[in-house]
Amino acid sequence: MSKPKGRARPTKATGQRKAPRLLWGPGGGRLFDPDGTEYERVEWDMPAKEVKRFVRRGQIPFAVKPCGCGVEWVDPANTAAVWERVRFDFEDADDWKAPADAPGAQPYRATLWKALTGRHHVLLLSDE
Repeated sequence: MSKPKGRARPTKATGQRKAPRLLWGPGGGRLFDPDGTEYERVEWDMPAKEVKRFVRRGQIPFAVKPCGCGVEWVDPANTAAVWERVRFDFEDADDWKAPADAPGAQPYRATLWKALTGRHHVLLLSDE
């Protein structure tokens, strides 16, 4: 008999830094930073104005996950450059449509994640 699914348990890898990663499973998404700290999603589909607020504050890192690529972990000091790179492809950008050479492409969406082991947050921008 399988165990009932409950809340994710905090995990922390030890040793060398690893590539950040986003894993999907029956219980939902699991986001890990380069140190192995696990995050859980706490806000879905945040509007551009909220993303801009996080950029202005410059207090939390961003994670960027383009379709088919790995996760890029971005320090708070560099979030403005990342936002500038993806803002025209954000889901509430005026007149957004998939590129002609990628008709199935999706716009970027923002979700807020919180570390299971503390108060740290990260904003994930993904077009998957």
